[in-house]
Amino acid sequence: SDLGVFDAFAANYRWKGSGVWNASRLLAMKRPDILLCVDSKNRAGIAKAFGVSASSLQTFEGYWDLMQRIWRCPWNRAPRPRRALDRRVWDARVALLDSVYCDASA
Repeated sequence: SDLGVFDAFAANYRWKGSGVWNASRLLAMKRPDILLCVDSKNRAGIAKAFGVSASSLQTFEGYWDLMQRIWRCPWNRAPRPRRALDRRVWDARVALLDSVYCDASA
């Protein structure tokens, strides 16, 4: 299952001492269509937008909960567009939330 794969990935990063921001960046680079990088610059905005606490996004469990919320959003479940430019945006739709909620002053 997806949760089992995610748990195995998270366990590896806990062992190495890396945090959610580092792990989520790698995940978002691999799958920008379904995964998001969460870091200190976007954490507060994303938390507010998706109704979770910013501190929960510093845990792998909180990150997984956020992903579940994002995947249920109607805009995320929409079919892939036909036009080339629209498809490029759709193919990175979740990772693009980073730029939407980034606070450069944070």
